[in-house]
Amino acid sequence: MVNKNFLLISILCLLTLLAAMNSVIFNVAIPNISNDLALTSSQVSWISIGYTSITAVGSLAYGKLSIKYPIRRLLNIGILLFFIGSLIGFLGSHFYLLIILARLIQASGSSSFVILSMLTINKYIPIKLKGVSLSLLSISIALALGVGPLLGGIITNRTSWNYIFLIMLISIFLPLFINIVMPNEVNSSFSSFDYAGLVLTFILIITIMLSINNNYLLIIISLMIGTVLINYSKRKSNPFIDLSIFKNRLFRIFILMGFLLNACHLAVLFIIPILLSIKFHISPQEIGFLFFGGSISGIFSSLYSKKYIVQKKFFFVLILSLCTILVGTASLAILSEYRVYLTGISFILICIGYSPIQIGLNSLVSQELAEHNSSNVLGTYNMFNFIGMACGPALISKVSIAFNNYSVIFLVCLALACFNLLCLFFIKKKI
Repeated sequence: MVNKNFLLISILCLLTLLAAMNSVIFNVAIPNISNDLALTSSQVSWISIGYTSITAVGSLAYGKLSIKYPIRRLLNIGILLFFIGSLIGFLGSHFYLLIILARLIQASGSSSFVILSMLTINKYIPIKLKGVSLSLLSISIALALGVGPLLGGIITNRTSWNYIFLIMLISIFLPLFINIVMPNEVNSSFSSFDYAGLVLTFILIITIMLSINNNYLLIIISLMIGTVLINYSKRKSNPFIDLSIFKNRLFRIFILMGFLLNACHLAVLFIIPILLSIKFHISPQEIGFLFFGGSISGIFSSLYSKKYIVQKKFFFVLILSLCTILVGTASLAILSEYRVYLTGISFILICIGYSPIQIGLNSLVSQELAEHNSSNVLGTYNMFNFIGMACGPALISKVSIAFNNYSVIFLVCLALACFNLLCLFFIKKKI
C-alpha cells in the first residue's frame, strides 16, 4: 500500500509539474516569438494570458465535475486535450491565431491537473501523508517555475521556440500510469451541472483580461456580467460558483492574497525575460538558468518554512516571505536597469518569498473551510489564483506600452506586494 501511495503521489506531482511548467515555459521565448511573428507586447502576452484564463475556469469546472465523474476519467480527458493542443501548436506555429488556439486547448486539459491532484490527495491519501503530499505539490509548482523557463530557453536557443510544443506531446503516455495507480471510483449522485454559470464565469474573466490589456471601458461590461453572474448564482440551487463560501471573511482574504501573490509573481516572470533580452542582450538559455536558480532557491525556502507551517506559525512564514518579496521587487524597481547581476539577485529574492506563501495559504484554506465541500473550496481558491496569474501579465504588458520604463513596471509589482502585506495584517490575530 505504501508503494502504491508513493506511485500515486509521484504521478500527481508530475501532472502538477507539467501544468505549472507549461504556464511559464514560453516566457523566455516571448522576445523571439514577438520578432518572428511581428507581434506587439500586448498580442504576445495572450500566449500566457489566454492559457491562464482558461485554466482559471477549468480548475473550478473539473472540481465540480469530479463530484459526478471519476477523477481518473477526468484526468485522462484532460491529458488528451493537452496533447491535442500541443500538437496543434507545433504544427501551426507560423500562425498567431493557431498558437492562441493551441494554448487554449492545452489549458482546457491541463487545468484539470492541479485541482484533481489536490482532490485525489484529500480523497485517497492517508491522513498522515496528506500534509507532506500537498507540500510536494507546492514544491512541484515551484520547481516547474524554474524548469519550464530553463527548458524553454535551451530549446529556443538550440533549435526554435515551436519545439516547446513538441516536448509536451510526451503527455500522451501518462494515462498508462494513471490507470494503474488511480483507484477506480463509483459515480456519485450529482445534480445538473451549471453550464450557464461556467459560460458566464468564462466571459467575465475574458472581458476583465480584455479591459486590462486593450480597453479600460470594457470594465463596465465586466461589472455588468459580474452582477448578472452573482444574481444568477444566488437563484441557482447548485451554482457553478458557490457564493456561500464567500461568507467566510478569512476565505475572502485568502483568495485576495492568493490573487495578488500570483499576479505579482507572474508579472515578474513575464517582464524579466523581456528586460534581460532587450536591455542586457541575454540569451533565452541564460535567462532559463536564472529562472531555474530562482526555482531551486524557492524550493529550499519552502523546505525550511515547512517546519514552521507544521507548528502552525503561519503568520511568521507569511510575513517573512512577503517582506522578502517586497525587498526583491523594490530592488528591481530601483536597480534593474543598471546591472544584470542585481536584476538576478532581486529576482531570486522574489522566488524565495513566493513558494512558502503558496504552501502556507494552501494549508490555511484547507484548514479554515474543512467543513465545506473540498471541490468547491479548492476549485474556487485555485480559480482566483489562476485569474491572478492572467491579470499580472495583462496589467504589466499594458503598463509597459504606456510607460516603456522598467522602473515604473516594477513599481506596479511592488504596489501589488504592498497590498498583499496589508491584507495579512487584517488576519494577523486569526492565524
